[in-house]
Amino acid sequence: GLVIAGLTEPEAGEMCREAGEGKEVELRVGGKLDPINGYPLQIRGRVERVIPGRLAVVRIGGVQLVLLSERRPMVDLRSFEEAGIDPRESKAVVVKVGLLFSDARRLAEKAIMALTPGFTSLELEKLPYKRLRRPIYPLDGDFEWEPRFEDEVRR
Repeated sequence: GLVIAGLTEPEAGEMCREAGEGKEVELRVGGKLDPINGYPLQIRGRVERVIPGRLAVVRIGGVQLVLLSERRPMVDLRSFEEAGIDPRESKAVVVKVGLLFSDARRLAEKAIMALTPGFTSLELEKLPYKRLRRPIYPLDGDFEWEPRFEDEVRR
């Protein structure tokens, strides 16, 4: 009942194509684009669908994992239809994209955003700033601000 969609895995997709639909595969997925914040996981599953050069769907127990050949978000029903998946029939759908929008927003009864480490972060206060004048909004809490003469000159 779970769908995880949008992992960019061209090599794993090619291995699925070579194995063929209905066949068992062992793959290493994830953690390749950003080895600092993660590592590949070894998975074993059955290839459900392959569209060469586009995507592969692998079932691991009750999980359908959608592997993409190119980086792109899966945010509309057409993307899921191409994968042979109706997200409305799943208990939960995980998409690897910063926000739910378009069809995904309308379909979601509940949306949860997981802030994970990576090349970018929405947790601005955790970024390693080096040349900031403090305090600065919104990083620092409530503070009083008074314009200084140099701020006025810049305008």
